[in-house]
Amino acid sequence: MAPVVEVSDAGHCRSLLVELNEQRLRGQFCDVTIIAEDTKFRAHKNVLAASSPFFKQALAEEPTCPTPAQVLERHCCCVTGRWS
Repeated sequence: MAPVVEVSDAGHCRSLLVELNEQRLRGQFCDVTIIAEDTKFRAHKNVLAASSPFFKQALAEEPTCPTPAQVLERHCCCVTGRWS
């Protein structure tokens, strides 16, 4: 059995979040729309659930066969971490 090698990249977390945000801005792989007053934000459910206990619970409770662009009418924190 080959020895296990652990590799660490201190910048990986940041580059991952940057890429996820860029995908969101391009509308790639977005699977939910958040509405805050009159503004709509396309987002990734997995990012919302990982960054917010509220969204984790709300998304876990949605129907088993949601529409591709399910809408949650809630104020949210976007992938960037800033309140909109």
